[in-house]
Amino acid sequence: MKNNISAPDRYLRLMTGLMAYGSASAMRKGGVGKSLLMVFGAMKVAEGVTGWCPVTELVERLNRTESRDFQHSNPAAQPSARRRSDGDRREPEDGRNLKTQKRSDYDRQSRSADADSIPEHTHTDEDV
Repeated sequence: MKNNISAPDRYLRLMTGLMAYGSASAMRKGGVGKSLLMVFGAMKVAEGVTGWCPVTELVERLNRTESRDFQHSNPAAQPSARRRSDGDRREPEDGRNLKTQKRSDYDRQSRSADADSIPEHTHTDEDV
């Protein structure tokens, strides 16, 4: 098995497991709660000692599968299928990069729209 948890995480799991198992063994009455706490503690101790967690492994596998399925179902997500339009290939003005140029164009448009929405006369206390 390959380690899938980091060293600090291993120590944390080991300490958590020992505390949970110790707390469960200190309980006077037996029952479902005591048994579950002991099982949880034993699992965390085992994960801390081995450095492998089955839940982490499962989540990593599911994420890999989902990302692979997404790339197969969505051709736009694949690098070879991504194409730029002619509008994205234009040369930037004034030596700025295209992203900065688009942002400044957007800011210029939003400022002109804001200036149009400001009323010419606002209410003041002197008008009353």
